[in-house]
Amino acid sequence: MTSHRDEFQLNGNPRSVSETAVAQLDAALAVAAGSSIDRVLHGIDPRRILRFEQGGPPVWSVASCPCQDGAHLFVTYGLSRFIDPDAAFDFEMSLRVPSEPGGQPPAWPMFLLRQLARYQITSGRELKVGDPMSFGESITRAAMGPQHKASMPDSSMSAVGITTDPGMQSIRRVYGLLPDEQALSEVWSTAGLLNEIARRDPTLSTRLGRRSWALDAELRAAVLRGAEREGSTTGAIVVPGLRWEQDQEGLLVHIPGGPVVPRILAMIRARVGFGRTLLMHDFEPRPFSEVGLTPSGDEFVRAHGDRMLELGLEADSPLLTGLTFAAQESNPSPVTLRLR
Repeated sequence: MTSHRDEFQLNGNPRSVSETAVAQLDAALAVAAGSSIDRVLHGIDPRRILRFEQGGPPVWSVASCPCQDGAHLFVTYGLSRFIDPDAAFDFEMSLRVPSEPGGQPPAWPMFLLRQLARYQITSGRELKVGDPMSFGESITRAAMGPQHKASMPDSSMSAVGITTDPGMQSIRRVYGLLPDEQALSEVWSTAGLLNEIARRDPTLSTRLGRRSWALDAELRAAVLRGAEREGSTTGAIVVPGLRWEQDQEGLLVHIPGGPVVPRILAMIRARVGFGRTLLMHDFEPRPFSEVGLTPSGDEFVRAHGDRMLELGLEADSPLLTGLTFAAQESNPSPVTLRLR
């Protein structure tokens, strides 16, 4: 049997953790999982005695507990002041996933929850209920170093949404989202989409190989009704290949074809139609790659340097006629809008 020895110096005061609060959260986790408290298993990091700013992990622990249906429920310990009085937030985070063969808990949820905790602590940006977060790669590998990514399963899920945990107070549930689900949520809200999903799956389990909720006709209709009723809470969308330019006759906006065309039109209706601005931009910031739409009864066009073009218009502006026609095609073609 091979042993491993890890030595480090403890500089400064150790992390403050309430043993009473840990025991209470252990009990709550067991009840939420429908299991016994002796089955709560903590992921032990020998450096957890250290505060994060002194080299310790972002949270004291991530614990897991098997559920009655064969899933595992993971919860952070130490993101909140309830566990660690010196913490910056008042909530913990959870993630529920199916078990691996043999009933073993998968490893990636622990790393993902730690990464989400690290992001919030270092950035100071709280992940609130209804917030989405995109990674640009599989959520199962997003928290891993390049040399360790292949050791984790791959998945088409590249984003998560944050909602309330259905079984524990002061816990925020992390739920994996597929790209078309995230696109669907944009026309209304991530909170609205997750509420609709919770009605159909009260466990809010992140199943990597599941069918997309965007293909559920009833759920999709509910989201679109929400968009018509409330508009969209999403202020910016990525449009790969978006460009604008100025020629001898005026300004032009080039929009690539495909599914992004009806998506843009839906977002314009859900944002500009409700008196809200919308920013469209390419993946990477570059010249002539951003177009901002501002609700205005008097149409105007303003160039802000060589980065952003601002259009003042209404949701049914004649300037958008080409976009409307293209969106009606079964396979929308690229669109060029001539502004003036």
